[in-house]
Parts: sequence; C-alpha cells; structure tokens
Amino acid sequence: MTKIIRLLFLLCLFLIIFASCGDDSDDPTTDWAGSCTCESNTYNCDDFPIWADAQACFKNCSYDVHDLDHDDDGIPCEDLR
Repeated sequence: MTKIIRLLFLLCLFLIIFASCGDDSDDPTTDWAGSCTCESNTYNCDDFPIWADAQACFKNCSYDVHDLDHDDDGIPCEDLR
C-alpha cells in the first residue's frame, strides 16, 4: 500500500513540475494586463488578437477609457468572443 502511495505522490510531483515548465512567451494574454495604458483612448477592439487580451486590458483600467464595451454590459469586444 505504501508503494502505491509513493508512486502516486511521485507521479503528482512529476506532473506539477512538468506543467510548470511551459514557456509563456507565446501566450498573447501575458502582456496586455500589465502594459495596457489607461491614460487615454489608445486601443480599439481591432488591436487585440483574441478576446482574452481585450478583457485583460479592460479589467486593467478602472473604467472603459478605450470604449471597448460599446453596449455597457461589462463585456469588451464581444465580436472577438
């Protein structure tokens, strides 16, 4: 029984380590949340390759400075979804 528990533990440990080794450099959502400027209306929905990027920028600003949510339902750039 203890061999099975050890084996399961090692398998879980391996999966955790393996999953954390991914490279996020190709992930388009990694840059928008921190680099989205909120000082002026700078971006349009066409500037975002995927909806998650538009959402990250939208959430980063305290209000919809970029007018990404045209119908004021709290969901930016709905055409990207």
